[in-house]
Amino acid sequence: MTILGNGAWPVVPAAFTPSGEPDRDVQRAVNEWFLSQGAPGLFAVSLSGEMYQLNGRERLDQARWAVEDAADRVPVVAGALPEGVDKGDDPTVATIEAIQRTADTGVSAVVLISSLLVAPEDADSVLTERLHRIIDATTIDLGLYECPIPYKRVLADEHLRLMAASDRFTFVKDTSHDVAVLARKAELTRGSRVRIYNAQAHSVVRSVRDGGAGFSGWVGNILPGLMGWLVAHAHEDDPQVLRVQRALSVADAALGSNYPSSAKWVLRTSFGVPIQDVSRMSADANLTPHNTQPLRDLIALLAEADLLDLKP
Repeated sequence: MTILGNGAWPVVPAAFTPSGEPDRDVQRAVNEWFLSQGAPGLFAVSLSGEMYQLNGRERLDQARWAVEDAADRVPVVAGALPEGVDKGDDPTVATIEAIQRTADTGVSAVVLISSLLVAPEDADSVLTERLHRIIDATTIDLGLYECPIPYKRVLADEHLRLMAASDRFTFVKDTSHDVAVLARKAELTRGSRVRIYNAQAHSVVRSVRDGGAGFSGWVGNILPGLMGWLVAHAHEDDPQVLRVQRALSVADAALGSNYPSSAKWVLRTSFGVPIQDVSRMSADANLTPHNTQPLRDLIALLAEADLLDLKP
């Protein structure tokens, strides 16, 4: 039985060749760098990993590669997307099939996308019923990600209670950006295997103090060690904790509209990770000195403040 660790879980970016094909060798280097920074696990096949721009085979490759690269050092979770579902159709069967395919890659848990399980107009009870069916039809551990695309479906109390009681859910990525909602989720799942990971950088300390397990979001892709340090020290009454959270909040915003290309640029130019800026999501990203110099300056300021060496 896997118990997921607290800390900063990177939402692993997909590495592409200059022509836009998945690059296995570079992906290995990316995954290894995250592990060197103290990541407690890897979240492959997420929005940051361009899951909607990858085809079904490529998504499974990304999950499998993360498992191979982690080599049992940390757990890997991966998103699973139902395929061949027409708008308005019940996606449960296709989701179960996607879970089974993803489970075969060796991941510790398969992460479902809440907004792909129900339509915006569907009642919370519809999602509850479909989660029951998924639990009954599968055996691997599961997670839920409140991905904002195609729309943001924030989990209700009844979903959190079900997840906690089922003993099957381990990973929840919250995108409510509401500390009260995060605290409520932590309260409803306390004592269970469910771990709540915040995606908002500027509220990490508060969410951890309220029972959250850590962070999984944009800035964790460029400063995973520093974010991991913040999660590990969130309960301390130390001015450094507030300074680090402020720095990470600014860094998160600085990644801007050119994400994930901007994150890939930082990884390559500041940390020597051999990933190209190429992105299928932001193919028209205009990475010029106008939008990269603030990122360069930010990394320089963090280095001058001796913050880049902090790790969990």
